[in-house]
Amino acid sequence: MVLFTPEHLESFKSQIPVGNDTVADTSSVTTVSPKALDNNAQNFDDYYFQVLVFDDLEKINNKQLDQSAKLLYGTRKQLTNYLRLSESNQSFPSSGVEVDRDFIDHIVKGKAHHKHSNVKGSVRFLLQTRKLSQLLAYTWIDWENENNETEISLKDKIEIPIIRKILKRYNKEFDTYRVNDKGEIISPDPYPYEDIKKPEKTAEKDFFLIKPESVCYESISLALLLCGQVYYKNPNYNPSDEKSDKFILLSDSIIGHFQMVYEFQFTISWDRFIGEGTELFHSGLEHTVLSKMTIGYPPRPSEFNLKQTQIRDWACAKDYEGQFPFYPMEKGENNKKFYSKKVQRVTPPSTYLPLSSV
Repeated sequence: MVLFTPEHLESFKSQIPVGNDTVADTSSVTTVSPKALDNNAQNFDDYYFQVLVFDDLEKINNKQLDQSAKLLYGTRKQLTNYLRLSESNQSFPSSGVEVDRDFIDHIVKGKAHHKHSNVKGSVRFLLQTRKLSQLLAYTWIDWENENNETEISLKDKIEIPIIRKILKRYNKEFDTYRVNDKGEIISPDPYPYEDIKKPEKTAEKDFFLIKPESVCYESISLALLLCGQVYYKNPNYNPSDEKSDKFILLSDSIIGHFQMVYEFQFTISWDRFIGEGTELFHSGLEHTVLSKMTIGYPPRPSEFNLKQTQIRDWACAKDYEGQFPFYPMEKGENNKKFYSKKVQRVTPPSTYLPLSSV
């Protein structure tokens, strides 16, 4: 069992090589399968995926989120046709957070090629930790308070309640539908996923599905959120404009599809500020995952302990600049030079902000 405390993560960060031959211990770090997730290596149009969509803005605005939510499955081609996404907004399959390759090259310059993979895995783990902490903190922004000292956008008013709903009811079952070749939502016949079980029809193209028999399925909405597979209806959607996306991605992916389906089972604890990772017994069965990740998501502290400006500053912190950067970037316009080989801010600046990892 691993507790993702600030001390544990700072110790892990200090082990990343900085010019010698030491390598950070990546035994607790998981990486995606490059062969499985290389979008450029093969065509995934006929592979099956799942998305969670909130398709009724009126119900979203009236806090009737359960009535707006649908769990959809279909091939990538079918889902992108229904979501009407521009090519730049398509993430099937997702590979999770992307690490700056220039920074990795900066760290391991002159070292053996295998060091790139080790260092990249370590840096990616730390970046995932940061992104998850920021996502949790984002939901603590008081979007309903008109007197909030931070500016609340329309985007915030839509996205924050949806993410909070998923986190608070991560093990809720949603109505499940199939998307057909016409981009239409249909009821599966006779049961969800039964219509794609025939081997000659799927030919292992259900690789990226969390199947009902998996232990991960009970928290599928949380897994899809972390994998960047949750969408909501675009309030500015223009059907006559071919460049207008019908749906908007709720949150960028933190984990990849391979991790979502084959490595992690997610749960949430509402009484702790830090996360916990537990290695599971591997039975060797097809739907066995490797680790159970418990995300700490306690009630928001009072304004006395944590001000709204502190929450916003961390939740919206940029990776390369500002008060809490992740990368040690030298200041300057259009500059891409790093002044250090050390990752900067990973853990939140306040102990009252949630900290979890994957």
